[in-house]
Amino acid sequence: MNPDIKDISLEIYNTLKNDGTLSAYVRHYDRSISNVSRKQFPYIAVGKVSCTIEPLTAGRHGYINKHYSINVIGGTYSLVPEIAYAGKEDGSKNGVLQLSADIVSALYPGTINDTFDHCIDISDVSIATDESTAGNHWHSLITIKGVRREMSSRNTA
Repeated sequence: MNPDIKDISLEIYNTLKNDGTLSAYVRHYDRSISNVSRKQFPYIAVGKVSCTIEPLTAGRHGYINKHYSINVIGGTYSLVPEIAYAGKEDGSKNGVLQLSADIVSALYPGTINDTFDHCIDISDVSIATDESTAGNHWHSLITIKGVRREMSSRNTA
């Protein structure tokens, strides 16, 4: 299997969408981070996927490591900023803190259906609010990283 960036994005999207905990309260899943204002809350979007290539051997058919970095964005909204951030104390509504923890739990530890050779790394989780919403909309940015070793298909001739 030699996945491209679209395949990896789809695997992560499907893993999140099929997670029982998340599906109980997340209202919208997307493979694009555009048009946040049009999303239903809470939402999860698989954002930017990037790849860097590390040659491991010389020659036309050597091995390479592909290092992938994927951003997953989650967002919550409430007229009460504290609920959008921390959720309700009785657990009837989750805030961005719980949403972030549930996204991480759905992905880690794991290889995303063997998309990656080893368990992924969660390299960053950051939570912020858009100041123009007076704290009513909170979002988290979760960056995950994974590595695949593949045969190079470079043609140098």
